[in-house]
Amino acid sequence: MGEKVSLSVKTKIAACWMLTISGFCIIIVGGVESILLNLDFSNPESLFVLLLSLSFFSIFITSVFLLMRKKWAWWLAIAILSEGVALFSFWSFSARGDRFGAHGPPVIFFTGTCLMSALISLILLLIDRKNFWKVAE
Repeated sequence: MGEKVSLSVKTKIAACWMLTISGFCIIIVGGVESILLNLDFSNPESLFVLLLSLSFFSIFITSVFLLMRKKWAWWLAIAILSEGVALFSFWSFSARGDRFGAHGPPVIFFTGTCLMSALISLILLLIDRKNFWKVAE
């Protein structure tokens, strides 16, 4: 058996960044918002919080498999992050009205942070595609 070639730095940074940000967002979105909204599924906001928590959990799991060098995890990460960039950019532009009342600035800050995190990870993964395919299983 030959030596295992190490994962490139850009992929490690992207995967670790996705792990950190998604873990933090799972705690914030899943914990704090579920307490505030009491997860009443007749309320559209609580359903959105549940879907947002599930998407952050899928990013967390995908980044673990990226570190394990799985090719399907790269494709899944690109799909999830691309969808995340589209949804967070749409949501940040739609959240600027008075629709959220007093929660306006924190919501815009949160979506902007998630948008930038997804963009950073997406760009790093796309830049390092060829190197990842060389070492992936």
